[in-house]
Amino acid sequence: MNFIKDTATPWLLSLGCLWSGAAFAQVMTTNAYRDTSIAYIEQDPSKYNFAYPICADILTTTTYSPSNDGLYFKASYGHRYLSSRSTKTDNHGGFDYWSTITCDSVNYNSANKIAILCMCDGYISEVLNGPDSVLEQTSKGRSVQVTCDSLPQALGGNIVINYRHLSSLGSLASLADTMPANTVLIHKGDTIGIMGESGYTANVHLHLSAKAIHPLYGNTYIHTARLFDPTLYPNVLAPLHEAKIELLQNWSDRALFRIIWPYNQTINRFEFSNAAFSAVFDKEAAYDKGASIRDEHDCIAGFKVFAYQFNGKQTALTRYNSEKVNMPAVYPASPQRDTNLSLYHYVHIPIVYDSVAFVYDFLVENLPTGYDKDSFVVRLSDVWGNTVEGRLVALTTATALSNSSKILLYPNPASERTNLEFKDTMTKSVRILNLCGKEIYGTTTNATYMFFDLIELPTGIYFVQVVSERKNELLKLIKR
Repeated sequence: MNFIKDTATPWLLSLGCLWSGAAFAQVMTTNAYRDTSIAYIEQDPSKYNFAYPICADILTTTTYSPSNDGLYFKASYGHRYLSSRSTKTDNHGGFDYWSTITCDSVNYNSANKIAILCMCDGYISEVLNGPDSVLEQTSKGRSVQVTCDSLPQALGGNIVINYRHLSSLGSLASLADTMPANTVLIHKGDTIGIMGESGYTANVHLHLSAKAIHPLYGNTYIHTARLFDPTLYPNVLAPLHEAKIELLQNWSDRALFRIIWPYNQTINRFEFSNAAFSAVFDKEAAYDKGASIRDEHDCIAGFKVFAYQFNGKQTALTRYNSEKVNMPAVYPASPQRDTNLSLYHYVHIPIVYDSVAFVYDFLVENLPTGYDKDSFVVRLSDVWGNTVEGRLVALTTATALSNSSKILLYPNPASERTNLEFKDTMTKSVRILNLCGKEIYGTTTNATYMFFDLIELPTGIYFVQVVSERKNELLKLIKR
């Protein structure tokens, strides 16, 4: 493949290093463990013994290979990318469930809707019902709220569970709609209603949310994962045990991280630290900021969070490719930022992970003067204390600035042409960068061979960056 000269290349080269100090780094995830010292976690995941709200064969199957729209959960708790909004950012207060579910070998979908089951023993404390024309003007739609007999472990009050967007009510909920609140008893496994799309939504799904009294945030929508035991059905909801963490860029007072984790795992707490500072982004704290603030990228002081919600129907790469044209320039992965580097400071960093996964970018701000970027530690924890700890190690000549055993760059040094060979066919992003980290050329490919025409490239040192789902490597390229 030829190196195609970008007409903006001379301008990019002449800009010099905006926000000097930018550097590439390599992430090493050292270990996964459970940290029971984290405040307000669920110490005993099996305590509640709640039922799952939707029957599904994938909960117990040992041969698990559903289509991407059969993954049970459609959306998780916390920030997500919402294409219907102009800003694309939304803070989601619960779990969403797909309508495409198989239960007892019966296929359910938006036409053949599945029943929603009560998760706990308790009393029906609220029913929202009425004509569809009226419910369509509400965010919740037809809904049932159950106040469980169960008390939370680390929080206060009773656990309150909401079931939203129903198409119809079950018999107990219909009775409760005519009775005073908290007078109709309901049991675990009873039918709440039928999945639907009432209210502000265009898709048939269940929105499940939970409230309790948090010692720090008061009566609030807590992380919905607190209701579940992750050891029961790890096919759909497992303890956090794997994640990919990257330091994308760093400057004198801030650093940009990318975090990727599988669709069937959750994260509630993101901790960034080194010897000089420690900062925590907590999803429950972010949601508690209220409707006017919680959706913003900077809802927690010291952070900007950019979520790319890729846990349904499409892989991270496929969804990114379908959305990037309309992605606002503030997103680190948005190609729109490249048109105004004087404002946005660095070129976009594409999403390349061709799997169904969550992707978050965090800009960690207000770092102390002289902080040591090489000693970064990132700790990711779910609501049960399961933690993935990553240590970020700066690239050195001996590590990443050399040819990988699976990537060949030759000849190097080169004056007219250099070749790039890969020993796999994984989808990968390939970029040529100058010493300031500015992109001179970029493409996405699954080829095993490509070449670059270097004739018009000025003499100097460059880097060839190859990013795939499994690795992020830099190769030093010398242009004679």
